[in-house]
Amino acid sequence: EIIYTSYDDININNKIMKYLLITIYIIIISISSFYTYKIITNRTLIDLSNNIKITAHRGGSKKYPENTMAAFKGSIEEHVDYIELDVHQTKDKQIVVSHDNNLSRISNSKKNIIDMNYDEIKKMDVGSHFSIYYKNERMPLLKDVLELIQDKDVILNIELKPIGKEKDFEKSVINLIKEYHVEDKCLVASQVYSSIKKVKEIDNNIKTIYVTNNTDNLLELDSIDIYSIQSSKITIDLVNKIHERNQEIYAWTVNSEDVIYEMIDYNVDNIITDDVDLVKSILHNNNYNFIKELITN
Repeated sequence: EIIYTSYDDININNKIMKYLLITIYIIIISISSFYTYKIITNRTLIDLSNNIKITAHRGGSKKYPENTMAAFKGSIEEHVDYIELDVHQTKDKQIVVSHDNNLSRISNSKKNIIDMNYDEIKKMDVGSHFSIYYKNERMPLLKDVLELIQDKDVILNIELKPIGKEKDFEKSVINLIKEYHVEDKCLVASQVYSSIKKVKEIDNNIKTIYVTNNTDNLLELDSIDIYSIQSSKITIDLVNKIHERNQEIYAWTVNSEDVIYEMIDYNVDNIITDDVDLVKSILHNNNYNFIKELITN
């Protein structure tokens, strides 16, 4: 039996083959361009499966008044991986959330937290300095935040800010973590190494973060589970050494696009930022950014 093929059929087949060859050619060129781009710029293309986590510094202080419940609730709604906050001890041994020990920067009081009872502190407006929209925002207790995150998919990076006048500061923080049964959701950090050692002495199972901008002899210290390093001090060599020890390195406080890309290239584990939206746009939309840069360059 003889099968006849019309001229139109041949034309269609030729068109299909032509489009198929063009598609293959475009794929080959794209892959080639990608690797050329990587070599020239040393910039890594990150896809949606990247493992770099995002920490909202002080709850994301570009968008919210720092270290407030408004900031923590907002960050949770935005699905950040981690929230960083700072804690101090009051005169009546309460653990409050604040970066500074003195209230002058965030309220109309010039008093020190260590010299005040919480009943006095909770009357202070710590939101208006940021925006009138947050007028009457109050300084929260750590337990308020622990209760908030109990059923949330987020991890707290709790930085201890001891000034030397506290009593059982580290133990009080650990007791609160245990009281709210959030040991698996909390990391305890400090720039004061002796405070980190105390945490481990009290409970070796609590994960600790050493916060520093001094990397000299850093890896000779013990009691540290995670290293949180000022971004300008981070090198590929340091990251590799920490990863070889099966430990993590966090970069702080990263708010510019260039530094975000640099930290991506260095393969840090966590980017701590005031500007969560910027880091998200780069980490999670980087395929789009990559194509855009290829076109513009």
